[in-house]
Parts: sequence; structure tokens; C-alpha cells
Amino acid sequence: MRNFLFLIVIFMFVSCQNKKAEDEFALSITKDINEIIETIIYSDSLPVLKYSSDSISLCTELNKIEIKIAKYPKPGELVNIESDWENKVYIQNLLFVDIDKKRFFTKKDSLFLLSQNNILKRFEIDKSLYSKLKTITFEEIKLSKKLRKLKYYDISIPIFSLDNTNAYVELNYHYLRFGSARAIYLQKIKGKWKVIQHRRTWIT
Repeated sequence: MRNFLFLIVIFMFVSCQNKKAEDEFALSITKDINEIIETIIYSDSLPVLKYSSDSISLCTELNKIEIKIAKYPKPGELVNIESDWENKVYIQNLLFVDIDKKRFFTKKDSLFLLSQNNILKRFEIDKSLYSKLKTITFEEIKLSKKLRKLKYYDISIPIFSLDNTNAYVELNYHYLRFGSARAIYLQKIKGKWKVIQHRRTWIT
């Protein structure tokens, strides 16, 4: 009985420590996330500035990307293909990306990448940034009666490398029944986030 109680106490302690580490990580990357969003807006010249006549709305809330592990089928086994892959990415697709003949994420990042599934599930762009932008919220998108005419961008919560020098983001564009998405790879160089590559992920 004592051993059982001891295991429960240890489990609770480890859980608390993990939760504390997750909260500290979420707090530490808030500044990085806002800097990444600003970098994407200006380096890609996104038409989201408030006072532009042809501006498109940017969602103030970031999407959460679910990192999944690909299960390779056995010989003769049917493959279950998911129909909706928006806001999902295989960890294999993250780990096997080469940019300038160098792996963007390494094997050392793998567990840390997966752990981010449980960290920072919601994030809202800082008000000092989106005050300059034409914006929309997820709630306004859902409630909008003019949804069929609505154009907007949404951006994902960045996925960071273990050393916090590389980040992966997805930028989605929605219009009518159509849309597209780009994977954006960023690197922190001399303390500043820079976009180093784009890759198309899907288009309809």
C-alpha cells in the first residue's frame, strides 16, 4: 500500500513538473511568436494592412497544428487516408526536410516536436500588432452570414526546434470553397527571425 501511495506521489510530482515546464515554455515563446507573425506579414507582403483598399482579413487567433506519426502499412494492408489534412503534419515530414543541404529539424528535436502537441493550444496575436491590421476572429468567421464571400488568412502556432532557432509555420488562405496553404520555414539569425523557405502544402 505504501509503495502504491509512493508511486502516486511521484506521478503527481512529475506531472506538476511537466506542467510547470510547459507553462514556462509557453511564456518564453510568446515574444518569438509575435515576432514570427510580424516577419511573415512584412516579408511576404501579405495584403492585411488595415488602411489598404484591397486588404484581406487576418485571423487574430492562431491555428494549432497537430503533429502526427505516420504508420507505414504492412504488405497487403489498406491505407486509411484522412480526407482533411489542414492543421495536421506528419513528424516524418518535419524531420526529413533539407534546406541548403542541411536538415531543418534533427532527430534531437523529435520528442520536443511531439511534446508541442500539448503546449499552447490557443494563441492570440498581440494587440499592438493587430491594431495595424484588418482582422477577424474565429467566432466572427463562424457567425458570418456572408461567409461565402469572405476572404481571410490564418496562421498556425509555430513549431519550434529544441534550441529555439528554427520554426515551422503554416499560412492558410481561404476564399469561397477554395483555398491554399504554404509551409514557412524560419530561422533566428542574430536574434531576428528570417523566412528562409516556402513550400506549398495544399491547394483547392
